[in-house]
Amino acid sequence: GANPAPGAITSFRGESCKIFDAKLGTGRGFAGTILTVDQDSFTVATGNGAIDVQSIQQPKSKKQPARDFITHNNVQEGDRFGS
Repeated sequence: GANPAPGAITSFRGESCKIFDAKLGTGRGFAGTILTVDQDSFTVATGNGAIDVQSIQQPKSKKQPARDFITHNNVQEGDRFGS
């Protein structure tokens, strides 16, 4: 069956957030580290590879495309989730 609460909960710059849509990415690094940022998505290292994040939700906001999260938070390569 479908998961009634899909997504992965983490934190970014001290705020809780939930990653909704992601696909398998490429690259390696310390888990939680943003490896690459492009116009529509960003790639985050995991414990065994990487994911390309497509949509994310921050506290008190609706699910948003990764491109909006990148713009509103000035996301940069090397930023970290889980810290």
